[in-house]
Amino acid sequence: MLVEGDAMFIEGAESLKCSLNDTHPKNMRARLTRNGYSIQAVIPAELCEKYGFSPGQSIVMDERDDGVLMRRNPLERPSPIAWTIGYEGMSLDSFVSKLKSNKVEQVVDVRELPLSRKPGFSRSTLESSLRKAGLLYFHMRELGTPKALRDDLRNGGSAPVFFEKYRIHLERNWRSLDLLRGLATIRLTAIMCYERRFEDCHRKVIAERLESDGVRVMHL
Repeated sequence: MLVEGDAMFIEGAESLKCSLNDTHPKNMRARLTRNGYSIQAVIPAELCEKYGFSPGQSIVMDERDDGVLMRRNPLERPSPIAWTIGYEGMSLDSFVSKLKSNKVEQVVDVRELPLSRKPGFSRSTLESSLRKAGLLYFHMRELGTPKALRDDLRNGGSAPVFFEKYRIHLERNWRSLDLLRGLATIRLTAIMCYERRFEDCHRKVIAERLESDGVRVMHL
């Protein structure tokens, strides 16, 4: 297998063994394996990152005199990407800095009530600070956790029941979810709430729904 620009060439595929050209170390070699009637090419993560290949992408394979050319499908649109973030334990400055360092362009606030005892995180101050930093701000009340669900959890309710009830709430507010998906398609978006760990927050459910619709979600 040879690498030229953003293309990868498989040589001698009939042997089921190949490596990258000699400019790459042994730990960055690719290999071919047979799975039933098909042949699978395993490409190291370092090379996928270097040449822009990622899981879920469509790969086009063209026959050449010197082997097989592997390239990204030029007709495939890249999947939109969204982050989630919780401001628990963060100052406003560190919050904004983290967003900027990850190239976030807009923040979608999914708290039902965008108020906070923590300085800087109530809506008016937060929106102003984000705009000064060059970021857009949107508040989507419909994607927040209803007070009844918050109270149940606070009074000893179980997390699995909380998340299941929120999933039902999210289904009822599918228009807002569609709007969020659209925003994430236009600009690199961070979905924000309070909890530091996304696993403890309803944004986990939002992330699951977006991922099922083809949005790649990562967590800050």
